[in-house]
Amino acid sequence: MNNEVFSMRKSISVLAAAVVLSAGFVPAADALTVSVVPQASTVNVGDTVSVDVVADLQGDSSLSLGSYDLELSFGSTVLSLADVVFGTGLSVTGLPSFPREFFDLGGGTVAAFEVSTETAADLNNLQPNAFTLFTVTFNALQAGTSALSLSVNSLGNAAGTATLDAQVLNSSLTVTGAPAVPLPAGAWLLMSGLAGLASFVRRRRAA
Repeated sequence: MNNEVFSMRKSISVLAAAVVLSAGFVPAADALTVSVVPQASTVNVGDTVSVDVVADLQGDSSLSLGSYDLELSFGSTVLSLADVVFGTGLSVTGLPSFPREFFDLGGGTVAAFEVSTETAADLNNLQPNAFTLFTVTFNALQAGTSALSLSVNSLGNAAGTATLDAQVLNSSLTVTGAPAVPLPAGAWLLMSGLAGLASFVRRRRAA
């Protein structure tokens, strides 16, 4: 699986570079912020928690995002990957992005990449200033603190003609406590019996 993912991502990068060179463009650098935003900073063992990866264009009306290839790393002893859901920021009129994939690379890393099929004009005019690229849902396995670290492999502008620079804001997530341990059926039976005995004793004393 990892070899297939690497091959696919390499092919996409080579294709993007070929488009840029054939069009006679020289890659330029623009700045945006990509942040890792947990929807809760602390959860309990056994809970699920979602983490948003958010792009912020910093109010630059001349800047829009047309593609990305990102990796999010997490503590695999504290969290386990449950799901990844993509946002709509690269699909501003509803056109499906292609490719649009995520892969569990193992060892506490999930990769997500997406290439918009929208026109540069639509992305420039309709893309929000800040939007969620994708949301990762985790299961909390055991108490501890997991770093949430983002690696940027590539970010492309709307026209596919430039590579964008990004400031990355990482985060962390703390898992506390232990899962509730249900009492065995025998314990419930014993407690019920003791409660019944106490009630019987009270009635005898009242008589």
